[in-house]
Amino acid sequence: MDAVTLSQALVDAKKKYVGKPGTRRSMIPLSAPNQTTAATSSDFTFRSMVKFPRPVKRWRLGIMNRNLRSTTIPTSPITVTGVYIGEPVYGASVASGGRWVGACTGALTQVDDGFTVPVNGNRGWSDWVTEETFEAGVERVISWGSTTAATGTGVAFGNSLQVIRAAGSANAGNATLSGATTGVSLAFGDIVIEYEFAEPIQTGLFVGDSNTLHYNPSTPPLLPSAGAGTLPYETWPCVAGDMGGFAAINLGVGSTTMAEWGSTVPILWDRVDLASYVADFAVVSLGTNSLAAGQSQAFLDNFRLINAKLRALGITRIFWTDITPREYANLHGTLTAAASAGATSISSTYNAPNGTILIGSGTNAEQVTVSGTSGAGPYTLTVGALANAHAVGESVTSGNEMERRLYNNLLRQLPDGITGVVPFEKALEASPNSPSCDPRYVSHDALHFLRSANAVKAQVTISAGVAPKIN
Repeated sequence: MDAVTLSQALVDAKKKYVGKPGTRRSMIPLSAPNQTTAATSSDFTFRSMVKFPRPVKRWRLGIMNRNLRSTTIPTSPITVTGVYIGEPVYGASVASGGRWVGACTGALTQVDDGFTVPVNGNRGWSDWVTEETFEAGVERVISWGSTTAATGTGVAFGNSLQVIRAAGSANAGNATLSGATTGVSLAFGDIVIEYEFAEPIQTGLFVGDSNTLHYNPSTPPLLPSAGAGTLPYETWPCVAGDMGGFAAINLGVGSTTMAEWGSTVPILWDRVDLASYVADFAVVSLGTNSLAAGQSQAFLDNFRLINAKLRALGITRIFWTDITPREYANLHGTLTAAASAGATSISSTYNAPNGTILIGSGTNAEQVTVSGTSGAGPYTLTVGALANAHAVGESVTSGNEMERRLYNNLLRQLPDGITGVVPFEKALEASPNSPSCDPRYVSHDALHFLRSANAVKAQVTISAGVAPKIN
């Protein structure tokens, strides 16, 4: 290939994988409401920290009063009294909070006089901020005052990233907040920061549940609660973007199911203007909240519906992550003796109930029916004739753990023309084929992850090739 032809090929590659140069948009969520609270009067200051991965031309704060899992719109008014930015003060020791408890080096700079959030479910926006552009890679505090009146039908709230709350919206510009509270469910409304940049890099759309938003209900050992939360740019999609050189739009919403994303809750897809700036690829991380026996067809149907929605947005490169272990240890055991093909009984550490079980993993995995159990551990399970031979130590599972493994096996076949699968299961399981996650990465509930897991997920995502480098 001569130099001219090679040059044109590279140009064509960039057209295919990277959006047109110029101003592009991305979004960082600060919260993602999945509940609604009753209408009540409130007067608060909220603040969090933001770090943009690349130079930003302009940005704005947006708030929408919507429970993202419901088609019912809360109608209580929300008024933002002002938006401010400042430089954070970090704790001097672990005992004092260690990380950040809401303080800034001095009075914050006001960048917007405030705005009213519509009561029809649309998003209210601050003005675009250009004179106080964030420097790439530098943490800045964003603070806003918020008031609500005890009218209407309520206010959306729920999973959010690390947010500081203090009484009185008039305190939003203060260097320190008296009586500040740190928590994960304090930001009323669906709050996002939308930003524009001019670099011709890829944009990735990330769809998921609380483990994509990265709701974190735990305090890591040896750290106080003030240091436990995840900041908006520390979610695994944003970390992956920072590492991989792309912009990440994180649409994660806690507790969401595949059915909700597939058809029942349109607002999940309408939080940002995906029609005006088409993402170059998508990563979907769903299924944890859809595990249930006998739901394989529903899983596949919603899988196809979600892919169809992404393709309707112009996204053709679609990746899914497999489902991490969900601590179904009570639905899992291993073979204590080898079993040959044709055998009608197996010896297992799992006293499986009568019904369908899954034996093995990978290409020799198979489902059989248990018709009886005897013994006191190991247990002898009477089963239908085995189609495959199985070795000592292979997994025996049923119920939701069986479904999780079946869904993962399905995803690895790249059904419906998806581009690839990001292997979260192997990266985060406690040991090969374990039903539990590595305790170094998981929160106390064994379902959600600590911040350290985000780096692991980001590395796996990058290595899966979601954003191939175009030279």
